[in-house]
Amino acid sequence: KHVRIARAVMSGELRGIAKGAVRFLDPDSQMSQHRKWLAGKTDRRHCHPATVLERWSFDKAWNKRGPECSLHDKPGRHLEEWVGPIDGIDPMRVMLMRPAKPGEEHERRYQEARRLILERYPLPKSGEDNANRQP
Repeated sequence: KHVRIARAVMSGELRGIAKGAVRFLDPDSQMSQHRKWLAGKTDRRHCHPATVLERWSFDKAWNKRGPECSLHDKPGRHLEEWVGPIDGIDPMRVMLMRPAKPGEEHERRYQEARRLILERYPLPKSGEDNANRQP
């Protein structure tokens, strides 16, 4: 169900229903892949869903000189925000994202989405996304 909805959003079929969404984040699947990456079971980098949310919300670039999954502090110009809850859709399976303007509403939506993700998947105590990564 959630995959079909995400595909419909990406194709434009559900843009009206999806409140202007242009892409989606599946926090559950992202975290599953993140755990595999941390365990060294894949070479493809998969970061914590809260990191992906921050990157998309504020158009931040990966910090290639810092630890893996770290972001530059400076936000870009293409901001995105979670569209908010949609009846019958689990936001931990499909978190729809749409273009946003800077301001209180954007920040509120980011904080709400981040809270949902961190309630289910707290960040490591060290605060570093890849602290336990196996080479």
